[in-house]
Amino acid sequence: MDEWLDELLVFPHYKNLGPYAAPKVHWKHHKYFSAEILALPRLHTLWHRILSQNDILKIALPDTSMPKSPGAIFRSAEEMMEVVLTGVSVTYKIGFTHDPCERVQAYLQDAVLDGLARGDQSRLEDRFKEFGFALDVPISNVDVGYEKALMPMIRPTDFYQHLADLGKLSILYAEQDTAVLTKFWARFAIVEPWNTINDSFEAGLLVPERTIPLLLHGDEARSKKHLPMMVVNTHGIIGYGCRAFENWFQEAPLMRDQAGGVNLKGSVLATRYLHFVMLKKSYGPDSIFLDRMFDELAKDLARLHTEGILVNGERWHLPVIAATGDWQFFAKVGHLTRCYTHVAKRSGQRSLNGICHLCMAGTADVGWDTFVDDAPWKSTMGTEDPWLEAPMLIRRLHNDASNPASFFRPDVWHSLHLGSGKAFVSSAIAEFLRVIPGHLDQINKAFHSNTRRNDKLYCRHISDVTMGIDSLQKVPLGGWQKASDTTLLLEFLEHFCSTHSQWAEQDAVLRWIWVAASNINLCIRTLYQGGLWLDQHHGHTAATCGLNFLKAYGHLVSLTLAANRDRFPVTPKLHMLHHLFLALKTDSSRHSWALNMMATSVQQDETFVGILGRHSRRVGPVHCALRTLQRYLCHAAEQLTPEFRQV
Repeated sequence: MDEWLDELLVFPHYKNLGPYAAPKVHWKHHKYFSAEILALPRLHTLWHRILSQNDILKIALPDTSMPKSPGAIFRSAEEMMEVVLTGVSVTYKIGFTHDPCERVQAYLQDAVLDGLARGDQSRLEDRFKEFGFALDVPISNVDVGYEKALMPMIRPTDFYQHLADLGKLSILYAEQDTAVLTKFWARFAIVEPWNTINDSFEAGLLVPERTIPLLLHGDEARSKKHLPMMVVNTHGIIGYGCRAFENWFQEAPLMRDQAGGVNLKGSVLATRYLHFVMLKKSYGPDSIFLDRMFDELAKDLARLHTEGILVNGERWHLPVIAATGDWQFFAKVGHLTRCYTHVAKRSGQRSLNGICHLCMAGTADVGWDTFVDDAPWKSTMGTEDPWLEAPMLIRRLHNDASNPASFFRPDVWHSLHLGSGKAFVSSAIAEFLRVIPGHLDQINKAFHSNTRRNDKLYCRHISDVTMGIDSLQKVPLGGWQKASDTTLLLEFLEHFCSTHSQWAEQDAVLRWIWVAASNINLCIRTLYQGGLWLDQHHGHTAATCGLNFLKAYGHLVSLTLAANRDRFPVTPKLHMLHHLFLALKTDSSRHSWALNMMATSVQQDETFVGILGRHSRRVGPVHCALRTLQRYLCHAAEQLTPEFRQV
């Protein structure tokens, strides 16, 4: 026990602090630590020994998955002892608060902390970095004109240089040989021949085997009081794949290496890298301060592909080739004059401003709601920019010269799993209610009887609430929030149609529902299995099935409209899917390899944004952005550099 306590001395030099050598400590135990728990012999001994040391510890119950009854806590006391004795993460559980030194001092009255409180506030952060509990990356202050404070930012050049110094840069291309980078850029030049980065390679400014492609992502998290907070990060496009990819290529390692993996596997704290967060109240009038933050970020990202970073004496470059996120993020950062907000909100209304930043769909004589292969908007792509002034990201970073707006890549995850897929499933379930005598209870029982053991439906049940069926006269709107629920419900819908084929044979609407569900499920499976680069077979299969889904969806709209039933809403997200599937079909027919749309899918980024949102809700409001970045550096160190932690 004594040896262990010696190792827990996070600040050993405090032993020689003169008058601070024997501070008075008042320990406030956790509120669930009753007298009977504290009476446990081993636990009582541990408390006594901890109180006799000059350490700063915060030992609490786990946040989740533990009952709060006294009996359950009593049974878990011995397990908690083992966590305290063996857990390497105990000492850094102090965390960063809005004012860590005074906050800890307030309930401990420790003279050592009192000395820290009277000193520099950053000393605690420095100690964490010194002992490997946080990444040693500087946090810069950016003057955006906000009179109340400077905006903190982790500059990409600083972060990636630190990764390189630690020998961790290979994480950005899944710790593979650098030949994977050469292969990526060779295929990328074929798929996007008009991208300006190709000129840099031809001029010798960039070396393929020392150039790592990055993606930029932004989204708003839920911070304190449910207020938005912009979270901006970058990550590599080359990754470790996913489970479906590994299972598909399990017996074909050479084909797996040729396809490569998308960046959908691993801890998001190890594969996504934060640069800044910004609360909604700090955006400024017309988001002017947010725009200046993106301008500053664009300047630093430009340095990554012009100056690069030094790795063992060699110059490496990290260009950002695209931005990902939801349509709202694109509209905000790009100041788009054509976006989804211009769509007609009611029958008979017509908007001529355009709904798509990639083409002129929604303008005069250019429709967007007919899902055919030869869509009328295809010839309008790149003919007119969707902004009055090019945003800084477009001016400073590489993009497709034939259509600069394609830098903002549509996301299949938002468009399908959290968009059209939800609308399709809920409307399809509503249509089945016309022929099923048991209504939703029978459908719900059928779902749970056919669900695999490891499949988890977060909305729990198929009901009128989860399906958003207020009335059979109103359009159903799916009420679930998890995208994985959409995947499970789509698979169940196909299975349900196949087991009740007699209804589909007698009803045209149900038959087309079966066709749509079968096609979109095969499309999703193919995309996840195919890898980063889809060969012609996988690409053609995914594109054809995706387009078949859209065509079946459009036919369902016509059938239900003719029957005077309000089903299958037509939204701009269907148009985004139309773009993605048509582009994949074109690339698959022209080239040997096509870039998988899952490469720019943001489900992992959404998880990352959720984590940062929770961080922001656990710090004080005064320095929320700074403390959130500091917390991120601690959690990132736990995932990226566990071997450097001195415990």
